[in-house]
Order: sequence, then structure tokens, then C-alpha cells
Amino acid sequence: MDSKKIQLCLFKQILSEQNLMAMKKVLAFSGSNSSASINQKLIRFAAEKVQKAEVTVVDLRDYNAPIYSMDLETESGIAEPVKNLLETMSGYDGFLISSPEHNGSTPAFFKNIIDWLSRADRRFFNGKPIMVMGASPGGSGAGSARAQVSKMFGHFGGKVVAEFGLANFHKHLAENDELSITDADTRAALDAALKNFEAALTTVEA
Repeated sequence: MDSKKIQLCLFKQILSEQNLMAMKKVLAFSGSNSSASINQKLIRFAAEKVQKAEVTVVDLRDYNAPIYSMDLETESGIAEPVKNLLETMSGYDGFLISSPEHNGSTPAFFKNIIDWLSRADRRFFNGKPIMVMGASPGGSGAGSARAQVSKMFGHFGGKVVAEFGLANFHKHLAENDELSITDADTRAALDAALKNFEAALTTVEA
């Protein structure tokens, strides 16, 4: 191999390493405490479609906390799982979040974690971009819950830059019971939302 080819190979390697170092990090989770959560399945599916960021999927059940009360906070301080979640979140550039919808609202489990986080740090999202999603067995795609959390996140320093709702969830299941979105319009909507989210990630300062 001549010197020019060697230099070109080294240049490509340097560029590849720089791109890897510059790759943004995304934390992905659903607001569900169900072991069979359709929203966690949506999170896993969407996370695999992100092309320009490194995505880590976590289970919020690992950060479960007692129901928030001022008395409990005064007596014991911020719940330890919430401290751990807040520390984890601080190491990421953006968030992929899917909220279930219970009786037209955000689930109590998810709202409780948000309440605790807001007591630990009022702006716990720190101005970072968020893609809000929601899945439902019915036709709404968790629309009410998505609207609620999108508004809430803005109070806590979140910047919702993309949104996606998956209606009639069970119609999109493959034989192995995993999510497989094959409908062209639905897939196009998800791809467009992810593209907007990834574009917003590029504006986050290192």
C-alpha cells in the first residue's frame, strides 16, 4: 500500500473516531410499571430506529419511589431511586419518552416519579430535546396523556421537539409478540418524528 492510501485510511479512521466521540446520547423509557407494557415495547422499537445517536433504554420500575408527600420529603429527603434517576438523566443529551394513558390521563406511577424529580431539580430536563410518544390499544394513540406530559415537561426545562402516537397497538404485533410497524403511513409518521428529534439533538452543546 502506497503512502497516499495509508494517509487516506488514517484520515478516514480519524473521522470515524471523531464522529463516534461526537455522537449524542439518548435516554429512552416509558412511564409504565407494567411488565407487559405496550409503551415499553414502543420505546424499544423506536430506539432501534434512531440512527444518529446512541440510545440507552431503561425501565422506570428500577427507579420506583413511594407516593410523594411533603411530610415524607421533610422526614427522609429525596427518595434514593429518584436521586439515581436524576444522576442518570444528567449524562444524556435528549430523551425518548412514551407515556401510557390511564382513564384519559398520565398514569399515577409516572406522575409520581415526575413529582419527585421536580422536587430534586425544578428543571431536571435542563433544556434538552424530548420526543414524546404514546401507544394505546384503542384509536387515540394515548393522545390525552401525550398532551399532558408535553405540557408538563415544559415546566421542568424540557423541550418537546417531536411527537408520535401509535393507535390500535395490537394490530402492529408480529407473531413473536414484538412490535412490527409495517403500515406505510404509520411508519412514515414515526420516521418523520425521529428525524426531527435527531435534528434537535445536533443543537445540544457537549
